[in-house]
Amino acid sequence: MESNNTEKKSQSPIEITFQKSGKTVAWDSKYGCLLELAEDNDIEICYGCRVGADGVCLTPILSGEVYYLEETCYFLEEGECLPCMALPKGNLVLDA
Repeated sequence: MESNNTEKKSQSPIEITFQKSGKTVAWDSKYGCLLELAEDNDIEICYGCRVGADGVCLTPILSGEVYYLEETCYFLEEGECLPCMALPKGNLVLDA
């Protein structure tokens, strides 16, 4: 007889590691971008415009992937992100 109880698998939180800062923090969807997460955890990432236009916050991605809700104005090479607009797809290691 099969049980009608379905177990919900608890999903592990997404972890963001800021390599230079030596900090790993859990991603929370309350943040609009990775820069806000960094600021809230005393991790310094330089920024200028906060809208992906000037590239001041350009940060290398050491592992993982990001996505953007809006298109950036700045040209990105593979392995780079703009934390002022980027959101994590999963666990992520940034050179910050």
